[in-house]
Amino acid sequence: MPQVQVEITITYLDGHQAVAASTGNNAAWLCICHRPVPLLGYSDDAQRTTSAAVVECPKCKRKYRVLAPGARKVPTSIVELQ
Repeated sequence: MPQVQVEITITYLDGHQAVAASTGNNAAWLCICHRPVPLLGYSDDAQRTTSAAVVECPKCKRKYRVLAPGARKVPTSIVELQ
């Protein structure tokens, strides 16, 4: 049985939004710097403020979080941190 991919929203610091893919507790998206290889991250509890799982783009060093209602749960959104 194929894995189900769900579209979730990524919100960049400048306020614009784009679409990312979520499957299981992971998400994949393209960085705003247009790096051709998608970034991949696992979900993190949206309520967590310390020890958060952060994904950094190796090209431009922007940082993102994949948010979910709990650690390792189905992602609901992605936010750019810096």
